[in-house]
Amino acid sequence: MAKRHRTRPALRAVDVFRWVINGVLEVRPVKRTPIMYTSTGKVVRQRWFRQRRGQVETATAVTYLRMGTFLVPRWIRVPAWRAAHLAGRGLADRAHGFATFEGELKELCYMQVEDLDHSIRQQDYVLEGYELPEKPQLDDFMALMDRLIRIEAIRGNVAIRKAGVENLHTLTTVRLRSLSRSLRSIVENAPIFRGDSNQRDRGTVTNALEKASRECLEVRMRPFGTRVRRAGRSLGLAATHIQTGRIRLARARIRSALKNLELPPVTT
Repeated sequence: MAKRHRTRPALRAVDVFRWVINGVLEVRPVKRTPIMYTSTGKVVRQRWFRQRRGQVETATAVTYLRMGTFLVPRWIRVPAWRAAHLAGRGLADRAHGFATFEGELKELCYMQVEDLDHSIRQQDYVLEGYELPEKPQLDDFMALMDRLIRIEAIRGNVAIRKAGVENLHTLTTVRLRSLSRSLRSIVENAPIFRGDSNQRDRGTVTNALEKASRECLEVRMRPFGTRVRRAGRSLGLAATHIQTGRIRLARARIRSALKNLELPPVTT
C-alpha cells in the first residue's frame, strides 16, 4: 500500500502516546497485541528533523488520521546524520522512543494501516505479547518500549504471530453474520410485520432493533465500519417507525440494513 504522505516520516510512537494521554487522539487496543486503531477521526501535528543543504532543521505538518486507521508499531532505522543530531542533544534514548540494536539506532514508530486485512499482512513487523490498556499512560509507553526492545533483540528466535488481529476479524465477522440472521428472522417472522401484533410485540421488536443499532454503531474498523454504521442508523430509524406505527417504512429500513450487513462468503 502506498504511503499517504511520502515526504513525511512515520508517526513517532512517543508522539502517539502523548496524543492519547492528552486526549488528542482516541484509540482502542487490538487484544493481545500492541496494535491500536483510531475510534474517531482526528487531526494531529507531526514534528520531525530533516536535513537540507547540510543543515538540520525542524519540519512540521498537520496529519489527519481517519477513524478506523490501524496503528502498527515498527522499528525504523535512524539515518546516521539524524542519530548524531539526536545524540548531541541527549534525545537518542528509550524515553524518546529510541533503542540501539547491533550498533544501529532505531526508532519505535507507528505505521498507518488502512484496515484489518492490511494489518494482518503487516504482522511480520510486530509480535504478540504486549497488550495496551484502554487508556495508555506514560508508564505504558516505557513498558511497550521494554517489551518491543526485547522482541527486536531476539526476533530471530521468536515465532511471528497474527492471532490478535485475525481473532478480532473473525469475531467481528461472526457477530455481524449472527446479527443479520436475527434481523432477517424478525422481518420475516415477527407478528408486527404480519399485521397481528400487539403493544407488547412492538416493544419487543423495538428493543431488539435499538440494541442491534447500538451494536452496529460501535463498529469503527475497516473494512466493516462505514456500511455497518449505515446499517445501525437504518435500524434506529426502523425502531422509530415502529413506535409511530409506520410498519412498512420500518420493514424497508431493516431490509436496507441487511444489505449493508452483507459480508463476503467465508472461504476455507
